[in-house]
Amino acid sequence: MKVVSLGLSEGLKRMGGDVEGMKNGSNRKLFKVLRLSVIIFLIFIILSYAGIYILHNLFDFTSSNAVFYFVKGSDGRIKVTRDLDFDMADNLLFMVDMSGVISKFLEMTAAAKSESMLDVTWDENSGKGEVKDIRPDGTIFSVTFSRFRESDGNTYGLFIGGELPYGDFHRDKEGGTSGIGYMKDKRWYHIWCAANEGFILKDSVFLPKDWIYLGSKVLKMANSEVLIESRHRFPIRNKKLFMKRVFYMKSGWDYVILSITFANRGDKPLSYTYGYGDEPWLGISSYSRGDIGWTRDRIFQHEGYLTPWPKGYAGYWDRGNDAVKEGRGFTNIANFIQWLSITPSEVYFANDFKSVDETRPLSSLDNRLINIAWADQSLQPGESRTYTLAIGMAKPSSSGFPVKPRVELE
Repeated sequence: MKVVSLGLSEGLKRMGGDVEGMKNGSNRKLFKVLRLSVIIFLIFIILSYAGIYILHNLFDFTSSNAVFYFVKGSDGRIKVTRDLDFDMADNLLFMVDMSGVISKFLEMTAAAKSESMLDVTWDENSGKGEVKDIRPDGTIFSVTFSRFRESDGNTYGLFIGGELPYGDFHRDKEGGTSGIGYMKDKRWYHIWCAANEGFILKDSVFLPKDWIYLGSKVLKMANSEVLIESRHRFPIRNKKLFMKRVFYMKSGWDYVILSITFANRGDKPLSYTYGYGDEPWLGISSYSRGDIGWTRDRIFQHEGYLTPWPKGYAGYWDRGNDAVKEGRGFTNIANFIQWLSITPSEVYFANDFKSVDETRPLSSLDNRLINIAWADQSLQPGESRTYTLAIGMAKPSSSGFPVKPRVELE
């Protein structure tokens, strides 16, 4: 019996050793599989990142144009494009959208580097595009150019306004990204709308859509700054008047620099008035409710003029107008426009462009506006004149007025 017992004991020991060996072998195989899976996953991530980097930096795929739209043309044929006008949306068959991937790539890169990154989309031929400042804290500052259509013509070049492209990952369907917008905590705040610019020659008013587009050029484009110019000709041929517009922006800025130069290349003097205005729909697009005027030492709850001073500024503040008992509960965000070169002849807040009545509260639900005018300007033959503006947003303040950023050219 002892012999049998000893044999059984030795057998159990050997079986236990075999089981333990099997466990160790299985663990080693599992570890190898897991290690291989991790390596494959890391290779996939690296290759994906490299692929997106190449698409963005070498082939100009951005968070706005990384979309292929398949649309049905007027001749019935299928057309593929990377930009879709909103009036063509009904002809859209389907789209292949990578804008979200590019967007996440830029957001992750900005967060990893703790640096803001400019995402620039510009078409030199069509004269339209957009610039986004994607920031490490998750906020985005966005500006669009000539992405709007007038009832009787299109605008081309560096005119602020219009919505982000149809398939853009960041486009706010409520209109917060039209013109200039600011995103914080996944919510878009509307800052400026399509600008109302007017060039008045004698009794005729010429709008942005009236200028003949001659082309544009990206002069500098990097992650930290962008410089673009567009060139235009006056629509009346016997008036040899030309306009050059220059846009400049750095990452981290809460504003843009827009420079407008008029040049008289004719042989006769020109007298004109130039105006730049907007009904900004501050805070929530399509609504003016809550908006009051503000400047360095004063608020405007009624229509009125302010006295311009060199390199001065004015804007709207989405605070609520006590003059019409709007109360509070608004976004408290503000915008500003600053004249950096020539001091305007007049600046005013009103409910429309027709008149200014200082007894009338700013009460329009959708048309509280600011207008800046340089009246009785003249250009001799061969002379040019430049109007430089800083256009952007001012941060809310816990006490007192909004805080306007210090403008570099100031």
